[in-house]
Amino acid sequence: MLSLIQAEFIKLKRKLVILIALLSSALPPLINILYTLNLPENSNINATFKDFYQSSFTFTQWILLPCVLGTLGSILLFNERENGTLKELMIIPVNKAWFLFSKLSILFVFSILFMFLTGVFTVAGALAVGYSDMTPAWILRLFEICAKTGILTVFSSMPIVFIAVAAKQGYILPACATLMYSISGLIFASKLTGIHPLASVAGIVWYRNIEGIEMSANLMMCVLNIAVVTMLSFIASVFVLKKQNY
Repeated sequence: MLSLIQAEFIKLKRKLVILIALLSSALPPLINILYTLNLPENSNINATFKDFYQSSFTFTQWILLPCVLGTLGSILLFNERENGTLKELMIIPVNKAWFLFSKLSILFVFSILFMFLTGVFTVAGALAVGYSDMTPAWILRLFEICAKTGILTVFSSMPIVFIAVAAKQGYILPACATLMYSISGLIFASKLTGIHPLASVAGIVWYRNIEGIEMSANLMMCVLNIAVVTMLSFIASVFVLKKQNY
């Protein structure tokens, strides 16, 4: 198992797309900086550091991170088929569950690092704007929600991983599914909390928050939703891997 994970990290050294994906975490804060600096002087929009990181965070949480994870998961699985290494691994044979878990470990580390960079870029952006209320307590709060989002979004992305496994090759179906999955979670967040995994992630991250975001979520239902969807998606993915021809 450790050898599989180590091999996955070695493969990533040769992939420029990973670096590009990580640097994309700077886009929401950068756009928010430009937007904030062009607001009228007396505007109440992004008036505080709290407002600034909330507005930067919304796009990252609902759209950017899920799409990046879905794309990266598809690449990790498709490249194995394209290079013929998947067939060799299955002949050895490698346990299908461990093989899939090694891929998920990459997504897990990537997601946490992505959200850590999101926090760093957001703080840098806030410094560029010049917020006087940016205290250590608020910065810690920002990194707290970044950590929660980075960890939980990986689990909520398991249905996309299943689609990538079932699709066997190509990025079109997983990419379209990821986009629909993300947008549906955002649009129907208030109605699908505890049902849609991404909405459940938001329900947990913003549960009894100090920012004033209204998320009427049942914490246990959100946790249960993510756990059940993750488990079922993982089991289904392993089952499909076992049944596929290589």
